[in-house]
Amino acid sequence: MVPIPDHFVYGTHAVHAMLSVAAGQLSKGEADTNQIFDTLEPLAPPSKQLLHKLYAQRRHDREQDDKTDLVEIVGDVDDNSNNEPESDSTLPSKSTLGAIRDLATELKIPIEYVSKRAITRIVGPMNVHNGLVLSCSEPNVPRVCSLKPWPEADKTKTNRRMPLCVVLDQLYDQYNIGNIVRTATFFGASAVVYSEHVNPQWPHVARSSAGALALMPLYSTQSLLQFIIESKARGWTVVGTSVREQATNIE
Repeated sequence: MVPIPDHFVYGTHAVHAMLSVAAGQLSKGEADTNQIFDTLEPLAPPSKQLLHKLYAQRRHDREQDDKTDLVEIVGDVDDNSNNEPESDSTLPSKSTLGAIRDLATELKIPIEYVSKRAITRIVGPMNVHNGLVLSCSEPNVPRVCSLKPWPEADKTKTNRRMPLCVVLDQLYDQYNIGNIVRTATFFGASAVVYSEHVNPQWPHVARSSAGALALMPLYSTQSLLQFIIESKARGWTVVGTSVREQATNIE
């Protein structure tokens, strides 16, 4: 029986992005982002997540018994072949699986081909996993207390984009957190900061972020109110969102 990892990510985009960052094909940018945060303790250098093992669903899963022989689901990829999955519409294409396999091989991450039941047992029956689970360590999330003063010289450079930090508070839906991380990444936000009232369940956040979680620098803060007050006092503009009728339209 396949053991349930202490921590993991699942789904095509989340697994592919995690492997791409580890292989140096994509950058997370924590080193630059760390410079704009003030902390109670010096921030440690960005640390990579440890990647342990990749579980991939057998393409021909005629038997649901984990004791059956493992059959490689990728094989040689033919550019002229039909890349559609042969047996399960939720599985990624052969070319995508080939790219993921190549990254795992480059990073020397062992791959185990298992039944759909084994992967479903890891992620839960209600979660779409695309036949992929990557066992890994939890993300390193530094704790910060405020944003540093932004130099006046930099504010006068109209050709330089100012940092944008998205702050989350009292979010309980893991998929909403992932959706916000994905949107923040698309629009070029510098970082996402979340309060102690947000308790991310990283596997589901990574899945719903479509891999963006592997690219977005993350920070936590013990007191969101204090974080906002101190950052505003240091010259940062704070914009809050609300769906109340009394809210002011800033367009």
